[in-house]
Amino acid sequence: MADRKRPDDDLTLGPGAKTTRPRTTTAPGQASTIAPGQLLGHTYRIEALLARGGMGEVYRARHAELNTEHAIKIILPELAGNTRIVDLFRREASVLRTIRHDAIVAYDGVFRDENGRLYLVMEFVDGPSLSKVFKQGALQPTQVRELRDRLADGLAAAHEKGVIHRDLSPDNVILPGGEVGKAKIIDFGISKMADPEAKTIVGDDFAGKYSYVSPEQVGLYGGKVDPRSDIYSLGLVLAAAAGGSALDMGSSPISVVEARRAVPKLDRVPAQLRRELTAMLEPDPADRPQSMRDLMQEPPRSDRRSESARRAERSAARTTSREPKPSSGGKLWVIASGAALAVVAVAVVGYLLLAPTPPQPLPQPPPQPQPTGDRIALLKQGAEAALQGFQCAQLSARVSQTGDIDLTGFVGTEADKQQIAAQLQGLPNVGRVNDLLAVMEWPLCEILGILHDDTSSRPNDPGSPQIDPGGRLGTYFYGDQLNAIITSRFPDEGYLYVDYVDGGQDLVQHLLPSTFRPDNAVHPGTRVAIGSLPNEKYTLGEPAGTELIVAIWTPVPLFSEKRPDGEEKEQARSYLAELRKQLRTLAAGGYENSLIGSYSVLTLNAR
Repeated sequence: MADRKRPDDDLTLGPGAKTTRPRTTTAPGQASTIAPGQLLGHTYRIEALLARGGMGEVYRARHAELNTEHAIKIILPELAGNTRIVDLFRREASVLRTIRHDAIVAYDGVFRDENGRLYLVMEFVDGPSLSKVFKQGALQPTQVRELRDRLADGLAAAHEKGVIHRDLSPDNVILPGGEVGKAKIIDFGISKMADPEAKTIVGDDFAGKYSYVSPEQVGLYGGKVDPRSDIYSLGLVLAAAAGGSALDMGSSPISVVEARRAVPKLDRVPAQLRRELTAMLEPDPADRPQSMRDLMQEPPRSDRRSESARRAERSAARTTSREPKPSSGGKLWVIASGAALAVVAVAVVGYLLLAPTPPQPLPQPPPQPQPTGDRIALLKQGAEAALQGFQCAQLSARVSQTGDIDLTGFVGTEADKQQIAAQLQGLPNVGRVNDLLAVMEWPLCEILGILHDDTSSRPNDPGSPQIDPGGRLGTYFYGDQLNAIITSRFPDEGYLYVDYVDGGQDLVQHLLPSTFRPDNAVHPGTRVAIGSLPNEKYTLGEPAGTELIVAIWTPVPLFSEKRPDGEEKEQARSYLAELRKQLRTLAAGGYENSLIGSYSVLTLNAR
């Protein structure tokens, strides 16, 4: 909060945000892989590296005395000195250790070795993941129900201990011996305590896979994550197993949110499973089974229909859920990715992902004759004309053969959004106008325009900087610390520029280079974990609304001198003008295809 007294090394992103010199800028140690054969804690002999993740590395190990196999998760060296993360790691692992269920991987505890490394010991589960199994052939309905009951029973045990998984996916379900009846859920690395006062191993971070997250995890329906969130994710996992592949739940952040405003299509799922999966996949948590026990004991009856199902019966077109405007006064919000990032950039990453407060639906005109041929061509021309003349905007209108219009992109004001929708609705022979426009106030629309016009790649492109916005899929609350992660993915050495852009305060905060990180020269694969350096803190302050994290890679420096860490209003305007100018200068000098931009949207809410 802006009026809260804070230490000199704590940077608040909000009104009056200022940068102060930290007491130290020593970088954390570099992570290293433990060699096979090494003895950890005089007890566990490392056999092989299994996986790397955002929190650490996972190894297969063997107990030196008992000859039993275990999975060992070692916290990353750069996080090992963070007392908050270490405390949360210990506290939540102690809760997970109390969950004893055959469908959930067993946790043995947290230990520290002779070198001070913190590690978590778990049961080692040998077998293919569910994703590998159903790629070889969809499960039969009886197997899907067996899997549902097995996993739901295990998750119910976790929920009864106050632990929510939040990261269910086919990759996190292992089938020992390929048997559905022995399925085990692994990786509670981002599990959340149901107690709203409790934190998670990684705070409120979201690190899950976009394809399987619930609507609440992308900010819909209040953004409250509870056991019903796991029910939704389990529904997506079961639908993938029943259909032989994951449902299309969006490939960019905007489509990730929109795919969760209605029950997904279950065309590939056997008919006898659709009704029960539909109940699990209701967008509104209130319409789903309310607990894993309910899911197991009371499959949906044929006369048990949700409001969304009744709406679907009343309309041949698929409707879009609407939500009330939040009372906090927050601005409309968008998630751009990438996810993930999953998370925008995870997103924070992709095109703009808007979960705004939409206006009430415009009245639909009386039925019109179905437009064909020249009428469609005229409708396209009219739609194109309706999008002209708007400042600080990127707009697209796709006209279908039935005359429906999908309106996407962003504008700078709510008034522009309503005007565009009204102009399209007034076109002759128009069908339904699906308004998916985001409102991106200045300077957000300005920086997005620069990325679109003056860099040669977009979020999610293989060569773009990868942005993990942190928070819960880019969602933060007042007082939270910014903990985004940016990874350079360009194959050459160069320079990485990372900015936090605040749409409510006309603020640009330079995260790299900065007082904390004066050197922005990067190698391929360089990973910048914002907030991980000693005393590097960015506290998020009011007002609520949409923010952006922007990353630009260049082969040569953009600026000859370091700019102030924080630039507000006219300074921010001057910076954005200079940024555009410098990018165009480099492009004219032969670097046109070597200026790589990416961005991720995060949302700031009052608690």
